Amino acid sequence: MELLVTVAYFCLVWLIFYRFHLMRFNLFWKFVVFGLYGAAVLTEVVVLGQTTPYSKHMVVERVVVQLAPEFGGLVADVYAKPNHPMTKGDPIFSMDVSPWKEKLQEAKGALASAKQEQNAVEAELAAAQRKLEEASRLVPKQMMAAQSSISVEIAWTD
Repeated sequence: MELLVTVAYFCLVWLIFYRFHLMRFNLFWKFVVFGLYGAAVLTEVVVLGQTTPYSKHMVVERVVVQLAPEFGGLVADVYAKPNHPMTKGDPIFSMDVSPWKEKLQEAKGALASAKQEQNAVEAELAAAQRKLEEASRLVPKQMMAAQSSISVEIAWTD
């Protein structure tokens, strides 16, 4: 760019002073012509060199949005394509669900066994409540002996 401006400037000087002879190219005009050129070069070097970044290496920067799934695993499909606009709610990728299906089956099995255990404990609780009600009815009538609150079990081993 500087070369084009320099060539254009000196072509203009040549046209004015040599081709059309509009002015004489004396010592005064030589100082003016080369002084303006020197001032322009100095202005470019000082002002533009200070305000314009310069690097031998070009760096391209862009905004990158990091995406991560809410849970770990392998990505099964990627629906996002380069240079295709997406709207809110469009799926970007899908994850492999097989490990999570296995964990779901394990959790369902654990839930079923916990429900069975809960039913057994509820049955034991119901039997204990029946015994308590029966004892609370029979003890005041002295039809059953009252038991102490502490019971001791002794197990004999051979």
